[in-house]
Amino acid sequence: MLRSKYKKIFVLVMSMIFMASCGVDISGRPPFEDLTISSDYKQIVNLEGYTWDVTFELPTDSTFTGVVRHASRWYDSSAPFMSHDVLVTTGDFALKDVVDVSVMGHKFFYHWDDAAPTGTINLLHIFPATAEIFDQLKVDQKMG
Repeated sequence: MLRSKYKKIFVLVMSMIFMASCGVDISGRPPFEDLTISSDYKQIVNLEGYTWDVTFELPTDSTFTGVVRHASRWYDSSAPFMSHDVLVTTGDFALKDVVDVSVMGHKFFYHWDDAAPTGTINLLHIFPATAEIFDQLKVDQKMG
């Protein structure tokens, strides 16, 4: 069994080295230098001429304040500008000993044992407009 574990780790490491040597960016960093983002953030165009129209859930800017219970990077080649899922919580949802939360497949799940939780829970799908914002998200992810 121990040999099987090391074999899996070896295959994973070799795959990462191969992808990196082929020029695949495994950092999750969007290709900012290849993207043009409109000033209202509603349209993104890449060098090949592909265009994405962005629709926000709310018509105005939103501010989310609370405890970050989850932050993870993700990559989807059909939307290379997307980079993170961030779960922002308040009230009972912010308390690890009251509500269990998890994020899988860009969806959040939660469970509680006693009274129904109060507060808010928001899963944000992030596309950073600049490399500086992406780098800040990396720092915040390490802190959480």
